[in-house]
Amino acid sequence: PEALAKQRTENLLREARTLYALGLQNTREEKLLQAIKLLETARKLDPESVEILRVLFPIYEILDRNEEALELA
Repeated sequence: PEALAKQRTENLLREARTLYALGLQNTREEKLLQAIKLLETARKLDPESVEILRVLFPIYEILDRNEEALELA
């Protein structure tokens, strides 16, 4: 059971990293709403990731989503 839980956690973190990478790509392509969806999903899978927050925060600010930005601060 413990090994299974560890594997599941690793899979979730791997999925979060994949979504983070896709979110970055969408950000570079200025597809900000799509990027937000990917990054928010990644954040749910890896809520302790500082990298995800660093990308989400400025996107929220650009789109005048100040309440969401403040929640990240």
